[in-house]
Amino acid sequence: MKIQPPLLGLLALLLLAGCTPTETVREQAPPPPPSVTLLGDDDEKATTAIAAFFKSQGYDFEGVDEDTLLLHYDDGHFLIQPKITVDSIDRLVVTKAYGVVEGYRGSFESLALVTAMNRRFNIGQFSLSDSGDTLYIQSYYTFDDEIVGPRLEKFLKWMDEGIGMMLVAMPEIGEFLE
Repeated sequence: MKIQPPLLGLLALLLLAGCTPTETVREQAPPPPPSVTLLGDDDEKATTAIAAFFKSQGYDFEGVDEDTLLLHYDDGHFLIQPKITVDSIDRLVVTKAYGVVEGYRGSFESLALVTAMNRRFNIGQFSLSDSGDTLYIQSYYTFDDEIVGPRLEKFLKWMDEGIGMMLVAMPEIGEFLE
C-alpha cells in the first residue's frame, strides 16, 4: 500500500504533535525580597535583629544604644528605633536631625517656624531639642511583624524627598538650618 503525499504530510504532523511536551514550562517566581521578622514586644531584641539584618544586607549603620540604630543611607542619616507590640501594628520611629543656625537657637522665630512646618507638611512631626540647637523630623514606618528591605528603602527615600520638597516650598527653613 502506497501512502499518498497529502496523507504523508498529515501523518508527519500527527507524529510531531505527539512529540511536543504537553505541560507548559512554569516560570520560577522571583525570590522574596530580603526581610526580617520581629515577634514579641522587646524593643532591644528587635534592635539586635534589625542590626543583624542591616549587616547581612550591607547597610551602613552603627548602634547608638540598646534600642537605637543610626542608619547611613543614600547620603542621609536616620535614627531608627523599633516599637514592637504583640498582636498589633509595629513601627520604626525614624528621626532625622539638623543643626539650627546659632542666631535662631532657642528663639521665638525658630519655635514659630517649627509650628508652621507642623501645620503645613505631613512627612512627619517637627520639633526642637530642649536647647533649641537641633531640629528633629520624626516619622513612622509601620509594619506587621516583618520589615521588608525594599519597602524600608522606599520609605527612607520618600522621607528625604519630602524634606527636599519642603525646603523648596518654604525656603526660609534653609536659612534656619546649619
